Amino acid sequence: FELRAGSALSAGAVEGRLQSCRQAVGQLQEMLRMDFSPDLCPMVDILVNEARDEVGQLQQAGEACLAEGRFDLVEQLTGIASELDDVQRRAEVWKSGRGSGGGGAGAGHGSALHMSDDERMARELAAQFEEEERAASNAGTPAQSMRSHRSAQEEEDERFARDLAAADGHAVPAPEALAPA
Repeated sequence: FELRAGSALSAGAVEGRLQSCRQAVGQLQEMLRMDFSPDLCPMVDILVNEARDEVGQLQQAGEACLAEGRFDLVEQLTGIASELDDVQRRAEVWKSGRGSGGGGAGAGHGSALHMSDDERMARELAAQFEEEERAASNAGTPAQSMRSHRSAQEEEDERFARDLAAADGHAVPAPEALAPA
C-alpha cells in the first residue's frame, strides 16, 4: 500500500514510525521521572532531539496520509506530536531544576506523574505564597516594619535636632507643638 506515488512509506511503515515515536517519547518521559541531575541534561537533550526527529519525519508523511484518506494515522500522528510538545515543555522545566521527577516535595499533593506542568507550577507557587504569608504574619508585614522603622528614625532625628539646637542656644519646638490643632 503506497501512500503516494512518489512516497516510499506504506501504511505499515507509518505505523512502525508511530511506534518508534512512542518509544522515543516514552524514553524521554522515563528520564524526566528521575530526580534532576545536571549530568543527565545532555541525555535529555539527546532524547528530545531523537523524538523531535522521529515526529518530524512522520509529519512529512502526514500529507500523504491525508491524501490517501488514512485519517486514523493522521490522528495518531497529531496525538504523538502533541505529546512530544508537552514532554518538551516538561523537559525544559526539568532541566531548569524546578521540576524533579518521581516524588519529593510535590508527592504529598497528588501524583506528580499525573499532574500537568501548569498544575504542578500552580501548586508550587501556591505553597510558596502560603509560606511567604506565614513568614510575613510572624514577622509583621514589610509595610508595618518600614513604618515602625521610619517613625523611630524620625523621632531620633527630631531628638537630635532639638539637642543640637539646644546646644547652640536655640529653642526647637517639639513636633507635637507644630502639629495643627
